[in-house]
Amino acid sequence: MRLNNHKILIYTLSFFTAFGLSFAESHKDTAKSQKTTNTKIVQDNNFDELLNKTPGTLVNRVIASVNGEPILESDLKIAMVYFGTKDAKTALKQLIDIYLIYQYLSSQHMATPESFLDQTIKDMASQNHLTVEQLYEELRKQGISPKEFRDFLRKEILATAGFGEYLRKEVKLTPTDIELLKLKYGKPKLERDIELLIVPKKDKDKLSKLLNSTTSLKTIADKLGLTPQELEVTKGDLKKNLDEQVWKASKGDIVFAEGENNIYVAKVKNIKLVYQNIDLDKLKKKLLEEKMKKKYDEILNKLKKESYIKIYLQ
Repeated sequence: MRLNNHKILIYTLSFFTAFGLSFAESHKDTAKSQKTTNTKIVQDNNFDELLNKTPGTLVNRVIASVNGEPILESDLKIAMVYFGTKDAKTALKQLIDIYLIYQYLSSQHMATPESFLDQTIKDMASQNHLTVEQLYEELRKQGISPKEFRDFLRKEILATAGFGEYLRKEVKLTPTDIELLKLKYGKPKLERDIELLIVPKKDKDKLSKLLNSTTSLKTIADKLGLTPQELEVTKGDLKKNLDEQVWKASKGDIVFAEGENNIYVAKVKNIKLVYQNIDLDKLKKKLLEEKMKKKYDEILNKLKKESYIKIYLQ
């Protein structure tokens, strides 16, 4: 799995810069989808107690578990700092999503490359004019060890950047999707691709003989020392008598029209529908993002329904 080309938006959270990734918005829906039959809340200690703990005195107890994998108090502390929130409940819900997706992608044999993890941490430090060791020291002041932070970040990167790469491989735009976009947002216009040969009237007999032996305008043009033209035309682009013949013809037909000094020979190579006033690339990108978001929600909701989640804090 290649993460290196994944675009990461950088913004400041708390005292250091964290990474905001493609599907961060999905966390807003977590509160609704968290209420599943497999989620068990066990009253132990409350979130206020956790919030009021003094940095550096964190007791690393289990506060939740996802399919038997424990979420420790230190994980939640990191998540609160990382997401820039003092709301422990919200941070825990986001953390559970990360664990669900991390477990899912791990089962697909995906992992965060250590080199990418190292570079991410270097970038975080650099954004805040710190060395990596100075960044780690700031984390220690919050009661977070470098190992705990790296473990959290390893999961977070896979659950966001990694999942984004996974979805890009899973979600594709079909030809039908693209045609529907054109029909919905574009102004359709019929065009014809033609090959046009203009033959002087003095060569009329030669043209007639050549047409008896071939339908290739290029071959005829070579024999007459002429050059055929490749044109894209809409109705009304050509001389009236030629235009009428071209638009009556079917694909592959050869039609003729006479002018004052020349004979016009046209072969209809293609008939196509084109769309005006449409930024197709922009629309395709928007549709792909919508389809990826929908797929993301489908997978996450399925994971929540099929997983066993325990929460030990009220």
